[in-house]
Amino acid sequence: MTPEQLEMCVSIAHGLAHMAITDPGEVFRMGVHSQAEKAKKLSEKKRKIVAML
Repeated sequence: MTPEQLEMCVSIAHGLAHMAITDPGEVFRMGVHSQAEKAKKLSEKKRKIVAML
């Protein structure tokens, strides 16, 4: 990892921590939404596999 990439990761982590402290409800909703989207994509992949059989 380059120093620039490390700096970007640290900045993102600081931003996420700040957001979680200042607006935990929004961070929670974003997490729930993210999990739902992931489950939806996984379900679509499974349907495509079953359709190919």
